Amino acid sequence: MALIDAHIHLHDCYQPADFFDAAEQNFRRSGGQNSFDQSLIGILVFTEAAGETAFERLRLTARGVAGGYPKSQLGPWSVHLTEEDLSLRLRNDKSTLIVIAGRQIAAKEGLEILLIGSKQDIPDGLGIDEVIDRTEDQGVIRIVPWGAGKWLFARSRLLTRLVNDYANSNLYLGDESARPWFWPQPSHFSEAARQDVYNLPGTDPLPFPGEHTKVGGYGFEIDFDPGERPATNLARAIRGLGFQPKTYGRRENAMSFVRNQVRMQIRKRRK
Repeated sequence: MALIDAHIHLHDCYQPADFFDAAEQNFRRSGGQNSFDQSLIGILVFTEAAGETAFERLRLTARGVAGGYPKSQLGPWSVHLTEEDLSLRLRNDKSTLIVIAGRQIAAKEGLEILLIGSKQDIPDGLGIDEVIDRTEDQGVIRIVPWGAGKWLFARSRLLTRLVNDYANSNLYLGDESARPWFWPQPSHFSEAARQDVYNLPGTDPLPFPGEHTKVGGYGFEIDFDPGERPATNLARAIRGLGFQPKTYGRRENAMSFVRNQVRMQIRKRRK
């Protein structure tokens, strides 16, 4: 059984060792202390926005060439290649984590789309249909993640249309731990599930110190063998789903939600 956090960013303000330590602890807490060591797999999908290079830096570390993370930043974690370019394994003396490459594209309509198991260079600002069309023939898992205010009004109608148009085309929705406990689950999730468009959630940690403690704490469960090609095998397992996978973890409290919304608005204004 694998626990999968499908929306991850290793921001520059995080210490990588603390980031992976937090993921290990959260996976243990969610899956049970003993089961993590025996049969539970923890998977982090790096959905990197334009300019983010953490996955490639980890690959360089595993290859032992310049440009990777120095040992001092990784602490007890070592990085290992798999048989594909889209995944890595990280190990300490107790646990193994799997990291899978992915992309986050900001569409011109104000929605985002996550590409799971892909490093495809697609620029921000394209129409969301074009982003989907560019990845249609690759079998890439595409997720439209929830965001505060992003699924309302005209974008709500757009989301409904996307689900109708791209059902059975590797398109999914994704809840986030940032959706606070008092915010009701949008009806889009239940409507989409009736068309086998499932909810594949993640944490989406924000670029602020301390946000790394969320990593691995919210996601979904799936039973599959990652083997030596974890990204390929995970995509195959998701495409083969015939039901909504079980989700796990906790969402934010009201104070954290308000604080982070204020911090994000200040950050955007400074940019």
